[in-house]
Amino acid sequence: MKKTFIFNLVCMLICTGLILPTAGTIVMNTPSEKPTSLRTVGVHPSNERSIIPLFVNENWMKTFGGWRYDVGISTQQTADGGYIIVGFTASKGAGKDDVWLIKTDSMGTKIWEKTFGGPGIDIGVSIQQTTDEGYIITGRTRSYGNGLDDVWLIKTNNLGIKEWEKTFGGTLHDGGSQVRQTNDGGYIIVGDVNNDGGGDGDLWIIKTDGTGTMQWEKIYDGHGSPLSHDSGSSIALCSDGGYIIAGGTFTRTDTYGYNIWLIKIDEEGNHLWNETFGGSDSEFVSSVIQTNDGGYLMVGVDSYTNPDETVWIIKTDENGEFLWEQKYAGIGTARGESVQQTSDGGFIIAGFTYRKFSRYKALIIKTDENGAKEWSKIFFGGVGNSIASSVQQTTDGGYIIGGERSLFLNSNAWLIKYYPR
Repeated sequence: MKKTFIFNLVCMLICTGLILPTAGTIVMNTPSEKPTSLRTVGVHPSNERSIIPLFVNENWMKTFGGWRYDVGISTQQTADGGYIIVGFTASKGAGKDDVWLIKTDSMGTKIWEKTFGGPGIDIGVSIQQTTDEGYIITGRTRSYGNGLDDVWLIKTNNLGIKEWEKTFGGTLHDGGSQVRQTNDGGYIIVGDVNNDGGGDGDLWIIKTDGTGTMQWEKIYDGHGSPLSHDSGSSIALCSDGGYIIAGGTFTRTDTYGYNIWLIKIDEEGNHLWNETFGGSDSEFVSSVIQTNDGGYLMVGVDSYTNPDETVWIIKTDENGEFLWEQKYAGIGTARGESVQQTSDGGFIIAGFTYRKFSRYKALIIKTDENGAKEWSKIFFGGVGNSIASSVQQTTDGGYIIGGERSLFLNSNAWLIKYYPR
């Protein structure tokens, strides 16, 4: 009777999730097929049985960093099924902040990490795995180059060992926001320049060859009044070989307001068209993609200067003409940082949400192909601030989410694998 009671109690706890069984696999007999590996305790290798994991597609979270300000900004799944993160760290490296590169396996366990930098502030903001399975990174550096800040382009091999680096800029503040490998094996960077062009700050596009040597550059000045400050946030390769760029422009019509700026160029950097989106408040864009139908989708924030700011996604056709928009408020106000199209034609958005005078909370939103919300998830609901800065659907149908979480006087990078239930 006592054993029956204990057995029933254990079964009840397993079903409610309060305890987990110690066995990690279920074994099923399939005499006609020999398994490639046997990973259960007490199963003789001569038995021809296949192994099925008991718990598949489990959520997990990893954090990285020390006791200072360490931030992950851009995350991508790599060809080996693991993940690569770039950001910056104050706990490691040579200077005040150094570019921080972290490689993990498919479960988020760190394999290696690298730092790049000098005595100044050096920040990595964008990463992409290249066709040779190395990595290309852009951001800004105050340790090297010509000015207060310069665009920094770093190429590493698959182990994170630096192969070469380049800086671009003048004597003032210049920086890179995103980099992508191009069809010819070179690279294209979008960011901002404060030394050239007609304004106080201009949107800057740089095209390089495969060794980082500049081939051409384009500077866009929105001619804002009473001051002009324009910047590039995101760039994507297009199916026609050209590029789509999203950024911000200080408009003529707004006394003190930014609008979203969408620019299309061909593969040689020649301007094809541009459109602006926004009203009397400031609006910002963080990410742009080309969608499956050949149009474009942007995510950012509407009414940045308004306490009721919201995540804002804008869908256009292939010529930049407005098709539809959607706004999401989260728990009060919210901002969008990253967007990707998913395998079902919908979209996944990363960002953060907060109430007035409250902490930031990492936010993920899944929509259908028309931008209608299907589900959303808030991470780190307790103390501290958290931001989801990037999200990508992974090859197994889940989502990899990267960002930062600050608690008291320190901040750590975090990585979450999430499967919606």
